[in-house]
Amino acid sequence: MRKGYLAFVLLLLVGCAPTIPDWVDGNSTIYPEDQYLVGVGNALTRSDAEDRARAAIAKTFAVQVQSRQSSSEAFWMSRVGEAESQEYRQDLQSDLITRTDRLLTGVRIAEVWESAEGGQYALALLDRFQAARPLKQKLNEIDLSIEAEVSKADGSEHTIEQLGHLLKTLQLLSGRGVIAADLTILMPTGYVAAAPYSGAQIAERADMIAATIRIALEIFGDEQGIIAGEMINALNKIGIKTVDGVDVEMTICAEVSIDEYKANDPWCWAVAAVQTTFVLPDGRALDAMRTTIREGSLVESRARILALEKVGKALADAVIDRIVNLGLSEG
Repeated sequence: MRKGYLAFVLLLLVGCAPTIPDWVDGNSTIYPEDQYLVGVGNALTRSDAEDRARAAIAKTFAVQVQSRQSSSEAFWMSRVGEAESQEYRQDLQSDLITRTDRLLTGVRIAEVWESAEGGQYALALLDRFQAARPLKQKLNEIDLSIEAEVSKADGSEHTIEQLGHLLKTLQLLSGRGVIAADLTILMPTGYVAAAPYSGAQIAERADMIAATIRIALEIFGDEQGIIAGEMINALNKIGIKTVDGVDVEMTICAEVSIDEYKANDPWCWAVAAVQTTFVLPDGRALDAMRTTIREGSLVESRARILALEKVGKALADAVIDRIVNLGLSEG
């Protein structure tokens, strides 16, 4: 009789034990993998478990911008100057964070479960198709922009303008690649339509066009050729030749001035300024800008050199920025 009673008690205990949901192990028949991205979190408190479940899904989209650095478009952008390249990376990073945050607004906590030991488990879900819909729309918009930029490059008679449109295309392709990576995760089959053009195709065209562009430099007041050196280096990085002012697409005319002074401290200060004009072969001024840099040093001659080096670098970046952003419109 006693043995029968013990068996009855054990049966009751087993019957009262909480049933472990299948999603705790990450696989669920109720929430199939082809419809949902699943995140499971466990902690001592329910709120922490829910946060960890959401974080598990967020990690899926934690794609770093560095993963794009081996692409043709990222390689090309790394050549267009430190300032432009840095802005390009920052834009990608910002877009990545914004897009990931937007995706995560679709995450919901579907179920929670408490184990016999008191542990808290939470199941977070992201509907694949709902999350993919705006990304597909964005991808279509980018593809239209890519085709438009390539069409503008094809329709332009000016090589500098052509190069600018192609560089813009490479920027668009790089951003598209990150969105396509997210869609690959969201789509059950992992299939995402290819871009209208590959980064390698556009980069090859950009190289070919850049190799035909010839720019003349006329720089006055450039001590030791510091500013000319920065300009030549920046232009050569993107394949543009600097030549004497014969048979060129454009002449960059620059006049350098430098002022030095001392404040009420041991430092010597130098302010270097460059007034730059972009001149077309027919003599028309296309654009103009002024670049100013201040540098200090305990050694007077060093302050002067530093100011010239920095203003030369700033000017070189500004010129490349004009090309990338199509500021040099010859129309």
